[in-house]
Amino acid sequence: MKRLWISRGINILLGLVITYQLVSYWQRTQSAKEIEGKTLQPVQLTDLKGSAVTLPTTRERHALVFWASWCGPCKIDLYRINAAVDRGEIKRSQITAVALEEDVDTVTETVAERGYEFPVVVDREGLLARQLNIPATPTVALLEGNQVKQMSVGVSVVLTSWLKGFLAAE
Repeated sequence: MKRLWISRGINILLGLVITYQLVSYWQRTQSAKEIEGKTLQPVQLTDLKGSAVTLPTTRERHALVFWASWCGPCKIDLYRINAAVDRGEIKRSQITAVALEEDVDTVTETVAERGYEFPVVVDREGLLARQLNIPATPTVALLEGNQVKQMSVGVSVVLTSWLKGFLAAE
């Protein structure tokens, strides 16, 4: 009898956790959909050499990948993007990784350890992230010029295909 109650308790707990995760995912994706079509105002961020960089640029199609050095899912997505850049499937210049609210030294060390081949900037105060209402990392925003065309929140199994499809249309 005691095992039955434990089993039911575990099932209820698992059901609650799964429900919470689904609701949380739905809220993040709804937030991303509300941003699509928005025109971004340029903001000054810092590159890894400490120089000012203005984003978004006037490039036609570009991907901004919002991440953090401590974020495990970010490491997975950035590894896959880096591999696609290494294979020549995505141009290095079409990706900018935006580290959120971290110091330049931490980000520089992380980038060196992981060997990222694309530009990385630091949004120390979260200026660009606030414009996009970034709910979590990793978040990928696909831009055409300074307009958000699509956004994805969280790890995506189709990330590199999605990026290649969008960026190749340039």
